[in-house]
Amino acid sequence: MNSRSAGVIACLLLLSSCAAPEEWRTVTDKTGEYKVDLPADPQDIARTADADGLEISVIGKLCEIDNGYISCGVTVSTFPDEFLKDVDASVLLHAVSDQLDASLDKVEVTENPETEFDGFPARMCVATAGEAPKQDRITYRAVKVGNRVYMQILAETSGRRLPPKSRERFLNSFEITAAKPTVETKSKAPDQTPTEPAKAETP
Repeated sequence: MNSRSAGVIACLLLLSSCAAPEEWRTVTDKTGEYKVDLPADPQDIARTADADGLEISVIGKLCEIDNGYISCGVTVSTFPDEFLKDVDASVLLHAVSDQLDASLDKVEVTENPETEFDGFPARMCVATAGEAPKQDRITYRAVKVGNRVYMQILAETSGRRLPPKSRERFLNSFEITAAKPTVETKSKAPDQTPTEPAKAETP
């Protein structure tokens, strides 16, 4: 093999290992009732999980870029009503995010600024694991809407990072399209003030 051929092969190998370009699109999930901008074509996920004998349905859309080092998307977990009736929203959101934290080694939560999202109870965290320059970072937002928990996730591994503007676009694009719960108001009783009879005209 001559040096020119070797150079061409080396170039092809280098190109094949480069990160795929971001190709942003707005994804609307009518079943999950949300919208989000993603940097690549997502894959649908659908599975069930078990919680104390109760079945939890999990659906979502996740995508990968940079050879899988960066992934992002949204999952929607639907809990049985009997599971949620005695569970406070903040307790549930902390339990969900704590379970995610437990999957990381030596996790450190660096931010926890959010307690509400679009009027719904929420928790947003940035968790890191490992040391630079190969540090993993996971940003996630958990939102409780009725018997659902929405999880917006951005996982950046091995020191790879989404560009700041792209990161901001993903996080800020998330929108829950489910109807907000309405507050029942009692109808106002009609005015019971007696009215005076009309006076007869005098000749």
